[in-house]
Amino acid sequence: MKNLRVLFLFAILFSFGRFVIGQTPVTDIDGNVYPTVLIGSQEWMAENLRTGRYINGETITASVGGENRANASEGAWVLYDNDESNDLLFGKLYNWYAVQDSRGICPAGWRVPTDTDWQELTLYLDPETWGNNNNAGTLLKSRRQVDSPLGGGFSTTVHPRWDAHDQRYGTDEYGFAALPAGNYTATGGFMHKGSYGYFWSSTVSSDAFAYARVLMHSHRGISRSAYAKNTDLSVRCVKGEEVTTYTLTLQVEPEGYGVINGAGVFPDGQQVTVSAIPAESYVFSAWTDGQGNIVSPSAEYTFVMPAEDVTLVAVFETEPPFVVNSFPWSEDFEGNVFPPKGWQRYNLKGAFREWDLSSAQNHSPMGAQSAYHNYGPAFDGMQEGWLVTPEIFVPANSNFELTFWSYNTWPAWYHKNSVLVSTTSGAPEDGNFVQIWTTTTVVSSWVKTVVNLQGYAGQSIFLAFRYEGQDSHSWFLDDVFVGEAGE
Repeated sequence: MKNLRVLFLFAILFSFGRFVIGQTPVTDIDGNVYPTVLIGSQEWMAENLRTGRYINGETITASVGGENRANASEGAWVLYDNDESNDLLFGKLYNWYAVQDSRGICPAGWRVPTDTDWQELTLYLDPETWGNNNNAGTLLKSRRQVDSPLGGGFSTTVHPRWDAHDQRYGTDEYGFAALPAGNYTATGGFMHKGSYGYFWSSTVSSDAFAYARVLMHSHRGISRSAYAKNTDLSVRCVKGEEVTTYTLTLQVEPEGYGVINGAGVFPDGQQVTVSAIPAESYVFSAWTDGQGNIVSPSAEYTFVMPAEDVTLVAVFETEPPFVVNSFPWSEDFEGNVFPPKGWQRYNLKGAFREWDLSSAQNHSPMGAQSAYHNYGPAFDGMQEGWLVTPEIFVPANSNFELTFWSYNTWPAWYHKNSVLVSTTSGAPEDGNFVQIWTTTTVVSSWVKTVVNLQGYAGQSIFLAFRYEGQDSHSWFLDDVFVGEAGE
């Protein structure tokens, strides 16, 4: 019956005047027979893969749509809508872990196409290809379509077929007969049968993603996108032995100091990019090999994969203390990260409020933000929040001063704002903080405050802006400045 089905398919192609270079059909380990077509120098299966076993005979895990497979990391397949009829019509949908399993998913002598294989096909069909802008989709898509302008047996509502489009219909010039089998994601379920055809490549994009090619009923091209490896897509095999791949293993040293991306399996000669992102309070130092030799000082490192397994170690270090020693120094709180680099905030009392960014008030010319501490609800008791500067080294023989601007709402409910200084630590519990400024009254307008720091010349200091209040006022702080008096 399977051989008859192949002969019937070729009969349909020739009966409509198709010129198809006949190739020997290929049979998978389950006995499914696939017609093949020659396009340029490549030979492709003319149907989507349907095997349920790897070529060593071991079973590929069958899954059911609706299962939580968000953290899947082993090979599996699913049938669209869990409907067995879709196996013969559209083939199985496989996750990328099945695609890249070393046991092999394509018949012997065939392989899952690499991203380069897909690009070679696209360029053969449309040498003017630029990115995803090409005409290859039209040439690859099956003629079967709802309301196909080609008429005859191609105009059909019966699956397998494409959704209707009066301009982007397939002409299937080479017998590739691409069909829209849709996809399956653990978060979105089954999607796009009839309108999208997704085809895996064996090429990784990142730790969690791999490249695929996509055809749409409403688009003339074939596009390249990266999809999560636990997504289930169609597979078309291309003739040729499996490409030998090698494993790139990435490690973090010390563990927990950062995040790394780029591990995977790659053929030799492929360009690979790895990246390292330090955790808070740490900095990237270097990539080293398994023997501790430095191979790159750059957090993003690109190299050519050799014909062997590779281990790279991302080395991180504790971030050195941030010390302000270049003046004048200022902070206008216009960045998106809070607290700014080197600053610390401490919430000593009250669970509902702490120092944060606000766009409700601003003093900086052309600015939009300030730091502020809002009042807390009466039932939460006293609020006490500290916003502490980085370590500041005040030069010897200097006459430095601190300048800042304040704006307060609800001044009738004002309790206390103050500035404290420590010469030992920025942490409230460790520092020898003493108060160097406070005020008994505030107003709802921007007010400039100047505090002399001459007594701290030649010392390192930390300045703390302390808010205190219960169901009280709000304090906005902006344009903090440290430098010579009068600057």
